Amino acid sequence: METLGNSYTSFLKLKEKKSPKDQPFLYLYQASDLIDKIILNEKKILQTSNNEKEQECIVALLEYQKALVLVAVDEQSSAQSILLNCLKVLTNFSMDPRFAVPFIDINNQLAILWFDWGDHLKAKKFLLKAEESFEEFRKLDEVPYPDFLSKNVETNWNCLDETYTLTCYYLAQIFGALNLKDKSAEYCRKTLERQLDSRNLDKLTWALDSMTLSQYYTDKNAFYLAHHCLSCSEYIINKLKEDFKLCGEISETERLERTYADLNFIWAKFYLIGLKASAERYNLKPKDELDIELNKVNGDEEEVREENNPLGENLFEKLLNAPDFKKNQLKPRLPANFNDVTKNEAQKIFLQGLTCLESAKKFFVIDGFVTDHVLLCQDQSQFYQLLTTFESDPEKKIKLQKKRIDILSLILGSKLSPIHFQAQIRELQYELATCFEIICDLIVEHKLNFENFNEKHNLNSNKVSLFNDYILKAILHYSDFTNSFNLTGAVDSDDLIVIMTAKWRAARLYTRLIPIATLEGELGIIETQQKKLDWLKTSCKMFLEIKEYIKIKGTIEGFENEEILVENMIEIISSTIKEMESST
Repeated sequence: METLGNSYTSFLKLKEKKSPKDQPFLYLYQASDLIDKIILNEKKILQTSNNEKEQECIVALLEYQKALVLVAVDEQSSAQSILLNCLKVLTNFSMDPRFAVPFIDINNQLAILWFDWGDHLKAKKFLLKAEESFEEFRKLDEVPYPDFLSKNVETNWNCLDETYTLTCYYLAQIFGALNLKDKSAEYCRKTLERQLDSRNLDKLTWALDSMTLSQYYTDKNAFYLAHHCLSCSEYIINKLKEDFKLCGEISETERLERTYADLNFIWAKFYLIGLKASAERYNLKPKDELDIELNKVNGDEEEVREENNPLGENLFEKLLNAPDFKKNQLKPRLPANFNDVTKNEAQKIFLQGLTCLESAKKFFVIDGFVTDHVLLCQDQSQFYQLLTTFESDPEKKIKLQKKRIDILSLILGSKLSPIHFQAQIRELQYELATCFEIICDLIVEHKLNFENFNEKHNLNSNKVSLFNDYILKAILHYSDFTNSFNLTGAVDSDDLIVIMTAKWRAARLYTRLIPIATLEGELGIIETQQKKLDWLKTSCKMFLEIKEYIKIKGTIEGFENEEILVENMIEIISSTIKEMESST
């Protein structure tokens, strides 16, 4: 057994030894040759052994190590057949302290192989078997051996726990691949909890995984848990910042800066989704309630309410018990009751979200991080849009829309390459068009009664010019958006709905333009009528183009209601054009 022990130790050293760059598998191949000799020798012993079953298990453990080497040198198929044989031998000994850890890991390794090969259900089967084996062994009053040579009791328990932690980690990936998001999040949380007790915790990876878990909770509107995950990530990152400053690791500091920027990006998304949830509930309130609510704005600040969440109280308890953890929880929580969010609370969420975005933008600059920078600007725009929900003053609503226009125009005007960033350009064009259209709606609703407009009203021509300018800019951006697609070829169905909607909106906007006379008297009247007639003809032409496209390509799923409106608009506008032409 001593000879085996020495040979096995030599194998482990070779397996862990770093190979030269020009021969990346040199020592692994040497380790493979050595383990083959050890296995051959143990099989000879098996032929004369008095304890055949136990010797078979020892051979199986050695072959398991051989399989790990084969995986490392990209010989997965060979590794899989060996692992299956090992599993068969060790199945009846899975509760034996000498073989419990390898049995769990063999299931893990087989699951990884099948996951890589795309068979997620088979991978899940092996992982659930590993979990079942771990839970059964934990009930026993036995100390596990990571392999048959180990004698360190503490290390053994750690090895068992860390092997099962990997099982949880892989289960999180498998359930994610199977689109079982709740189960995936459950095992992700479990993995993170267990990793905090690990001897070899990769703190930066842990922080990133906790940030990812927070996004799941945010999407579920479980904001208490999402906030807690992000706070834990921030606590870990701040600790790492201090460590890296002391040791002066420049490469790690750069990686940390990227992670911190990602964290602020996710914090911003957290507050954006929270503000959206608040706005949706705010819109459901009766008008008399809103009037009372708006009058509270200048009152005393309300204490931020927190939801009662039992899971949140114990989530990542090891961090919670750290003496300086609460001091690092600087980001405010969201109100617990989204049915009762005040304008004041909404403004706080808005400002906190913008602060996080600005922090992220310092790293994700447009020169080098175009996609991320555009996303940050779009989120910034959405914060202003959501804040309008809580604003009753139309002038302030228009200012918020203008702020969105400034943000989006700046990024669109930065000459993004249509070859590389066509998708981003299209999104910016469409969103800018909607901003201008919203301003027009606000002007019509709160400032100008265009339905009764005529010369007697003596409407301020400057205001009408400004109104027309907003409409023409909305039309321009909608047109730029639609023109960027080739409608003669195949178009994605989701894109097609948006394209037709943009075309439909642009066509409708032409009907809202108000002609202003530059000439006096009768000539002025003729001039305005001609302008109106030209705009109506343009509008009708655009609606007819939509109708013709649908006629050729067929009904667009999801655009059926607009299709009916297109028919109605063509009829109404055509009738109006005939009346105007007959009266001149």
